[in-house]
Amino acid sequence: MCSKLPIVSLPNCDVSNICGKQFTVETLSEYFSRVCSLIEDKAFYSHQSEVAWETGKALTDPKPIMKNLFEKLQLEVTKDE
Repeated sequence: MCSKLPIVSLPNCDVSNICGKQFTVETLSEYFSRVCSLIEDKAFYSHQSEVAWETGKALTDPKPIMKNLFEKLQLEVTKDE
């Protein structure tokens, strides 16, 4: 994703859990249709590339990840007080 490569994934798997709904399709038929769209539609490919880039940046930025972790830890610590 950080290399701007669009992803196509089926639901309920490790890839879809990480990449999100914008890269997930429900069926194999939709999967092949999405791949064909990426090959044939340059504007769609370009859009999905940018979404992949932004998603990849967000997934690899440690600040929000650590902030979320600390907030969850703080909630756990304070809920017993």
